[in-house]
Amino acid sequence: MKRFVNRMVIILMVGAIASVLAFGKTTKKEVTFINAVMVNGTLIKPGTYSVAFDDESGELTINKGTKVVARTPAKLEKLEGRSQIDYQTRAEAGGPTDAPVLVSVTLKDRNQATIVNGSDSNKGESAQ
Repeated sequence: MKRFVNRMVIILMVGAIASVLAFGKTTKKEVTFINAVMVNGTLIKPGTYSVAFDDESGELTINKGTKVVARTPAKLEKLEGRSQIDYQTRAEAGGPTDAPVLVSVTLKDRNQATIVNGSDSNKGESAQ
C-alpha cells in the first residue's frame, strides 16, 4: 500500500510540473499613460493601467481594474540596458484622433513588448 501511495505522489508531482511548463508565461506591469494613446483602434485615456503580455498567445492586454480595455498582437524582446521609459508612442498622421499610437511597453525583467501591426514602428518615435 505504501508503495502504491508513493507512486501516485510521484505521478501527481510529474503531472503538476508538466502542466506548469505547458502554460505560457504572463509578464505584467502597471503603466501610467500621461496622455491618451491609441492601441489597436481603441483610445486609451490618461491614467494608470495594468499591462500584461502573454507568451503563449503573443498578445498584449491593457486592463483598467478587472475590465479589459484593449488587446493587440505583440512580440517580446529583451532590452540591453536598464530602461527608464515605460512606453513609446508614434505620431500618426491622418488618424481618427490626435492621439499618438502606442508602439511598445517596457515590462518587468528588462523585457519590452513591441506591438506588431505590420508597419514601420521606428518611424517618428517619441519616448514617454
